[in-house]
Amino acid sequence: MTEHTVLHSSAQTRSDVLLKTAIGQVSSGNFTTEANILFDEGAQRPFITEWLANELHLKETGVKTVHVAAFGDSSQRVRTMRTATVLIITDRKEQVPIEVLITPTIAAPLQNLQRDASRLTYLRGLKLAHPITSDQMFNISLS
Repeated sequence: MTEHTVLHSSAQTRSDVLLKTAIGQVSSGNFTTEANILFDEGAQRPFITEWLANELHLKETGVKTVHVAAFGDSSQRVRTMRTATVLIITDRKEQVPIEVLITPTIAAPLQNLQRDASRLTYLRGLKLAHPITSDQMFNISLS
C-alpha cells in the first residue's frame, strides 16, 4: 500500500482538504535550502515568508504597493511590500527566477495527516510531490 501526505488547516474540523504542496529547492544564488511550497491558483502573485527570505539572505529588489483581500472579503487593504527574486531549482537543476513579495506569514500552520492512498481512489497511480513525514504541523514558506 502506498501512503501520501494530506494537509489541512488546523481550523478545519469537518473534513480533510487536499492541498497542492511540494518540497522544493530554492536559492538566492549564494544560498540554497528546501522550501515548503503551496501551489495556490487563486493567488495573483507569489509570496515568500520573511523567515525563508532571511534563510536565503535574499537581497531586496524594491517595493510594490499591492491591494490585499482575504478569500470571500470584498474589502481590500493597501500594503507596501518588499520584493526579491528567488530561484526555484527544478529536477533538471535549472534555475527559474521568480519575483516574490516578502510577507511575515503565508498561511496558518497546517496539520499533517497521513492517509492510505488506496482509500482515496482518485489519487491512485499519481506521483505525489510531497513526501510522507512524521511532522505534526507543516508551515508554508513559499506560495
